[in-house]
Amino acid sequence: MEMMRLKVGDYGEYCYIVSEEEKGRALIFDPGGHPDEIIDYIDNNGLKPVAILITHGHHDHISGLEEVRDYYRVPVYMHPLDVPKLALAGQREPDILIEETGKVYAIDGFKVRMEHVPGHSAGSVIYFFDDENFAICGDVIFKGSVGRTDFEDGDFETLMRGIERYLSPLPDDFILMPGHAELTTIGEEKKENSFLNGHIQFKHGKFVWVEHPDKDWFKHQEF
Repeated sequence: MEMMRLKVGDYGEYCYIVSEEEKGRALIFDPGGHPDEIIDYIDNNGLKPVAILITHGHHDHISGLEEVRDYYRVPVYMHPLDVPKLALAGQREPDILIEETGKVYAIDGFKVRMEHVPGHSAGSVIYFFDDENFAICGDVIFKGSVGRTDFEDGDFETLMRGIERYLSPLPDDFILMPGHAELTTIGEEKKENSFLNGHIQFKHGKFVWVEHPDKDWFKHQEF
């Protein structure tokens, strides 16, 4: 299995393309802009998309969806709680609603476990490729940080409960592929991510700095 990520749109969002070598079948994740670049990459590499999967409905993750789905005419997967965001963006509804958390979907040879992890967005989903040891996380978690929760349907405590339930138990070498910034591993985040190692806590409606061995670390971070 091969993975490619393309930085698209105005916010540096990553569209992921996961493919298998034998027949060139591919899954497209979060076509968030620059649809022509996404299509060019897929066609130039002889890939054959079989589905589009959306981690959540924020505009930087769906801005190129209509063009890509019309070009390839493949089904779109999405959690029902974020479907209204498509309507607000003037886009059509998905073809397949992800309503069973923890279900492993067999998509034309690909096995993808889909977990509902709200907090950044009501319908945020993480797509797990357990046999290949990686997950496409959307904006649930980033290298050194976690997703924003100041949206109307966001909630920090809900987000952290989801991370604790679905990500923290994973082996340290499990690879996390976020919607922005660098790839990371769960082991690295347990060690360095202050939202996971307890250095930043949310108490009484605000973030509380606990302690960090590098006293200058906090002022260089973006939350």
